[in-house]
Amino acid sequence: MDSVYFTARYASFEDHQMADDQHNHVHGSMDITDQERTFDGFMKLVTRGTIAIIVALILLALVNA
Repeated sequence: MDSVYFTARYASFEDHQMADDQHNHVHGSMDITDQERTFDGFMKLVTRGTIAIIVALILLALVNA
């Protein structure tokens, strides 16, 4: 039933324009400060987490030695 609905509703793709046809986007013009801050925060989290895991493993190795 879902495939019949899909083919009946979207039988003509000419009526649907792609996003590139509707907008005039210039590469490099978007403000990406939020994305950069998010990525920097993610990298800090991964780095600190990795260091914490390494320290925990070293401590466990010393305690069991």
